[in-house]
Amino acid sequence: YRSGAIQKQLLLVPEQIQLSNREVDLIESLLPVLDRLGFECDRYGANIITIRSVPSLLGHASPKRLVLDLLTTDDQR
Repeated sequence: YRSGAIQKQLLLVPEQIQLSNREVDLIESLLPVLDRLGFECDRYGANIITIRSVPSLLGHASPKRLVLDLLTTDDQR
């Protein structure tokens, strides 16, 4: 992470998640951090986030589940 060497796994088919306005705003505020961690996401419409890549080490996991878990973790703070 410190060296900026996190490899991204581009998704063959980008995944979309429908979220609340608050969740989409939260993801948007975290985009620079998520990008450094290997996630490439962007907003698509009012309540949809498109996931285009995930960290290579987590390439076998569900991209939707990873992003939803990040939201859950942030809510618990």
